[in-house]
Amino acid sequence: MPENFTVNKRLLTDEEKYRRAIFFYTFDSNIKLEYESDNFDDAFDEYGQPLIKIKDNFDKLDDETKSLVLEFVKQDVYDESVDFKCIRCNYEERVDYEEVCDLWDEDEEEYPKLYCPECDKPYFIPLDIWNKKKNK
Repeated sequence: MPENFTVNKRLLTDEEKYRRAIFFYTFDSNIKLEYESDNFDDAFDEYGQPLIKIKDNFDKLDDETKSLVLEFVKQDVYDESVDFKCIRCNYEERVDYEEVCDLWDEDEEEYPKLYCPECDKPYFIPLDIWNKKKNK
């Protein structure tokens, strides 16, 4: 974990863990998942996770996959994210920490510098770093 910016940790609820595990373990299968809504815009929660019907989809799983889902739900699972803000346009967004790590070369950069989704410039930095730079 980096020391110069904050990584937010949020414990997933059992419902979120069921949805995530069912979605993950059926991703490459022929199972057609049922969603809470037929409208694509309403098919995901505020964290970008698919809002699938838990019981209906769980019942479609084979015993081995059901077992994997149940084991996943027993664990403490956290979403980790970083708040980013653009130095140029002030756009703010919470970014998944795994995505940050995939795009950040820790050996070359003290902190991640991403392209801003709003202005498409490479000035999208962790909010903690943004605050330090603005208060200098």
